[in-house]
Amino acid sequence: MSAPVVSGVEGRPSVLSQFALLVRFPNFGLLWTGQVVSAVGDAFYSLALIWLVQELTGSRTMMGAISAVVSATALFGLVAGALVDRWDRRLTMLYSDVLRGAVILLIPLLWYLQRMEIWHLFVVGIAMGLLSQLFNPAKQALIPKLVSPEALTGANALSQMAFTLVMAAGYALGGTLLVLMTANQLFVFDAITFAVSAITIFLIRVPKVAASMPEDRTVLPNSAALAPGEQRTLLQEIAEGLRYMRSDPLVSATIPVSILANFIFAPLTVLLAAWARDVLGTGAQGFGFMEGSFLVGILLGNLSASGIERRVRRGRLVTWGVVCLGLPVVALALLPNLYFNMAMLVLMGFVNGIVNIILISTFQRRVPDEMMGRFFGALIGFAMLATPLGIAIGGALADYIPIAYIFTFSGLAMAALGLTLFRKPAVAELE
Repeated sequence: MSAPVVSGVEGRPSVLSQFALLVRFPNFGLLWTGQVVSAVGDAFYSLALIWLVQELTGSRTMMGAISAVVSATALFGLVAGALVDRWDRRLTMLYSDVLRGAVILLIPLLWYLQRMEIWHLFVVGIAMGLLSQLFNPAKQALIPKLVSPEALTGANALSQMAFTLVMAAGYALGGTLLVLMTANQLFVFDAITFAVSAITIFLIRVPKVAASMPEDRTVLPNSAALAPGEQRTLLQEIAEGLRYMRSDPLVSATIPVSILANFIFAPLTVLLAAWARDVLGTGAQGFGFMEGSFLVGILLGNLSASGIERRVRRGRLVTWGVVCLGLPVVALALLPNLYFNMAMLVLMGFVNGIVNIILISTFQRRVPDEMMGRFFGALIGFAMLATPLGIAIGGALADYIPIAYIFTFSGLAMAALGLTLFRKPAVAELE
């Protein structure tokens, strides 16, 4: 769909025009500001947790165990999405942030009382994971109410770009601060960032008049509407959400591809380090260069998504984008040269940045508002489950199969997934 241009700001896809959305849509600006601050705290939390686990146990595997348990909270995604559709989304986000800040403060409190044990970190991790399963779909469902339909791509691109930059800076700054401060002080800082985010969400005023419905938004059949006095159970609402995801041709075609993409590409995050050390012979420095290259590509893709969407049909962007996500991985495996590999990772990040933004914005325009929480709850939950599963399988295979073969298979599998989308009219014909 070629969205009409409402103002000159949106007609000039640039960094400046994307930041202008923060002024044009002040409620979105409040949400964005809070999330930027919170992202710094998230980076500090991750680093401080790893450091504290090492201090408590000295085990290299214990952090993996905590991560695995936290990943399992993705099973709550379907339930969380249904609850988000029942509750006020702004208040769901507000209470989630307040509770996450309080949960984080338990760590320095227990440490101060000299009662800290490793199982406490498991409990905190589970609580944080469950609350995030509520917060994230609520946020994705709220954004379409804060900006106009034609501004969604720019708003999502701005959010993703800021999150990527701030998380990277947060990890770098957090590593430095760990030399000067204790891990518990970083946990306190993270709790403060949740408080800042909660304040910005409290200040948000969701417009009472809904924006005009985009042309491609799905209208639920009358049978899906509640009769007067009728009440559905939570399980019925979850089942209704899953039925919607199966019945909508665009959603049913793209969601499996999105989940499989997370599964297929997950091993790259682990195996790139081994590739740099064992194949390229560049060690940690080469690994850092390649990780940075992928990050640069994502940022360039985020910057370009809004402008490219106006020039190229979304269906073509998604189908060819998924194909082009896989081909650079094959090329990387066939020519193990640091500089060539860096170029391929920039290309992968660029395409990834565009496809992710286009898909999220398309879903926000298309999925009915009353179904948005269940949709994003399922999508985020399934993707979270697919990623650690892919890492585990890819890491295990690397003990028996050359990494180049794993990369080649992953790239070809991704390209094949993209080719299947050409046979899906709902995707290929998306304007």
